[in-house]
Amino acid sequence: MGIRYGVTQIALVLAVAIFISLASALLGYALGIGVRNYRAVNQVSQIVPLPLLLAPVYYPITVLPAMLRHIALILPITYMALTVEGDLNLNLATLTKGTTGGTGLLLCISLNNQARGG
Repeated sequence: MGIRYGVTQIALVLAVAIFISLASALLGYALGIGVRNYRAVNQVSQIVPLPLLLAPVYYPITVLPAMLRHIALILPITYMALTVEGDLNLNLATLTKGTTGGTGLLLCISLNNQARGG
């Protein structure tokens, strides 16, 4: 009855959870360091969860219209959700897409902040 996960899946889930936690913390640090006004940080942090509705957490990304799908691919949480989905399903293609996409997005954000002198 139900789904049974092996040691491999449990280890992958733990590794992905640690990766996602670190990535989320880095986004929070970037927000805190990049914005000098604490009131602005508070306002932005309240808006950040709204894009969760576009991320493929509750439904597959393929059901979104093309325009919203392109917007969803900009969001870091999309890649986090793809990584967890690929991890739980042991789907290497989805796992790789989520991991490399999220890493590339974080790299672009950090390079942009460095170029601006932040």
